[in-house]
Amino acid sequence: METLYQSEFLLLEHDKDKHVLHFTWLPATENMDEPDYQRELEKYAQIVEQHKITAVLIDDRAMGFVVAPELQVWLGTEIFPIVAAAGLARYAVLLNEDMIAKLALEQAAAETPEGMLYRFFENKEKALNWLIV
Repeated sequence: METLYQSEFLLLEHDKDKHVLHFTWLPATENMDEPDYQRELEKYAQIVEQHKITAVLIDDRAMGFVVAPELQVWLGTEIFPIVAAAGLARYAVLLNEDMIAKLALEQAAAETPEGMLYRFFENKEKALNWLIV
């Protein structure tokens, strides 16, 4: 895998063989604030555009930041349209065990554009198998 981006909060790696972008939130996200979250997702959207990414595996298991409702709306209006227009068609999310984070993720997924497929998983291999179908 090729590392396309890494910060204290986020790691983006591209598996060119499987055509999947691995999006991994890092433990430092417990210290992340809203501007950090927005910057990280703007960088993600830029990479999806640049590399013509069509499938993403989001590993949310170490996510320590709870996405507030207003950020969920921002995600739906600012980020999802960019990645959908770039060709992103499927994303799988490995769930964090924190129920609040799960709820926030599920609410954010409700902002997903029509035609973009997403699914939640607890098992990485099952998620990858679903993405590369």
